[in-house]
Amino acid sequence: MTVNLDDVRRALDEGLVEPCFQPIVELRTGRLMGFEVLTRCARSEGGPILPPNFIALAESGGLIQRLTHDVVRKAFHSARNLPADLYLSINISPIQLSDLTLPRQIAQLAEEAGFPLKCTVLEITESALIANVERAKTILNELHDMGCRLALDDFGTGYSSLSHLHSFPFDKLKIDISFVRRMGASREGRKIVASIVGIGHSLGMKTIAEGVETEEQAELLLWLGCGYAQGWLYGRCSSPATLPDMIAATPRSIAGRVDDGTISSLEALPAQRLAQLQAIYDGAPVGLAFVDADLRYVSINSRLAALNGAPVAEHLGRTIEEVIPEAYARIKPYLERALRGQVVSDQTVKRPSPIPGRPEWTSLSSYQPAWDEAGEVIGISIAVLDISDRARAEGILRKSEAQLRAVFEAVPLGIFISESPDGIVTRINEEARRIHKDPLIAPTSTDEYGEWGLKYPDGQVVHSDDYPLARALLHNKVDRKQLVRERSDGSNVLMDVWAGPVRGHDGETVGAIAVVKDIDATRRIREHLLRVMAELKRLLLNSATGAGLASQRSVSQDPF
Repeated sequence: MTVNLDDVRRALDEGLVEPCFQPIVELRTGRLMGFEVLTRCARSEGGPILPPNFIALAESGGLIQRLTHDVVRKAFHSARNLPADLYLSINISPIQLSDLTLPRQIAQLAEEAGFPLKCTVLEITESALIANVERAKTILNELHDMGCRLALDDFGTGYSSLSHLHSFPFDKLKIDISFVRRMGASREGRKIVASIVGIGHSLGMKTIAEGVETEEQAELLLWLGCGYAQGWLYGRCSSPATLPDMIAATPRSIAGRVDDGTISSLEALPAQRLAQLQAIYDGAPVGLAFVDADLRYVSINSRLAALNGAPVAEHLGRTIEEVIPEAYARIKPYLERALRGQVVSDQTVKRPSPIPGRPEWTSLSSYQPAWDEAGEVIGISIAVLDISDRARAEGILRKSEAQLRAVFEAVPLGIFISESPDGIVTRINEEARRIHKDPLIAPTSTDEYGEWGLKYPDGQVVHSDDYPLARALLHNKVDRKQLVRERSDGSNVLMDVWAGPVRGHDGETVGAIAVVKDIDATRRIREHLLRVMAELKRLLLNSATGAGLASQRSVSQDPF
């Protein structure tokens, strides 16, 4: 049905122009932040007049001042009891932005209704700033000084100019519904929204997305860093009578549907996040870098730059192969896997030293793919740790362990080593097995030490907790006993057993060592040695005696 200027004038005369309220929420939590005031116009007959029709007619017919006056007045009165943390967002026509009395009109309407100006946001489209920039600046500065906040509406759809954001005191930036609808269908649409969000954040402005209708849109906006939204997902435009219900409604949060890491990374503005990331980069004890899908360095910290043997500036914009050609072939497989979306962690790589004359060094590297909002890999986050010292230390340790194992097996004493707190025997040397003769099974706890079948010399059974190794573990002290083990052939072996605790750096018992000596074998060896020594003594004495007799014979035959 055709609508003309008379229809608009008649609606104003009959008081049929009314405000309606659409919720504006915080995306992450769904918490209500305020309402945008929209205009609805009814007719006595023929149904409502759609907003684009009657607002355009009101502007062209000189009725926009009156229409705005009526809507704002009714909106202020309807919302005068709003909680103090909520605001009303009101649209201002480009025509009104040439009227120097606008600030005074807004202030008067707010005062009459008892509505605080600090809870008022005035939305201005970019086209409203073009006609007379200086006059618009004067009006907006006055409104801002009165306590009103200002939002640039439909950013990017009109005469976009970054100078507007710089020249005018805007607090909020609104993303037009057309961009919100397109961002799910194309990467370009998402990049436009991301750019608008980035501009707003870099200037300290809150960003509000219009026309959010699905949770998928809300999640994507949150992922891109947008802080606030309005649209059918959170509530349609409703009459003043529904304000109490909308205020009391449970927030519609989507935070649980988005990865915690993503949400937490969006809580700071990009400039703040950049400063945080730079601080992490510079202070990290590892080398860090980010390369794009072409393996070109986008960022790198000084630690990794030093490891690569080149200043930070010589990395940026160049490929990994160009910067470290001598190491590229070794790490290329890991980079290719990361570009395919695989997380590659803890890879040890020996790399030529970038400094002539220096030995090859060892790195521990990880490669984490970075995805964009569409799930495409757009680069790789790289972490590199120089573990050359550790690798050398591990080599020395392995050598030392080999030497200790040789000593452990060569020493002519039986040795048992156990760990605390359970007393698991982790190692038994061959001498211990020889002394016991039978195959020796290592107990798995102190409770099983009794399975060795040991007895005291008087024949009493040795209980598990009386074995010296157990006492060293349980009582943290040195213990020594003579014990007897009956072998499978019926013979007995008498053993001298010492055991002592092994203490950690804090004095806590971390294990114990027992040393076993075969007393009978030692006695036999001693007796054998004594016999050998006696025989040697006898031979020496005999030799000495024989030499003396020969000497005497020589003297007796001496003619002198």
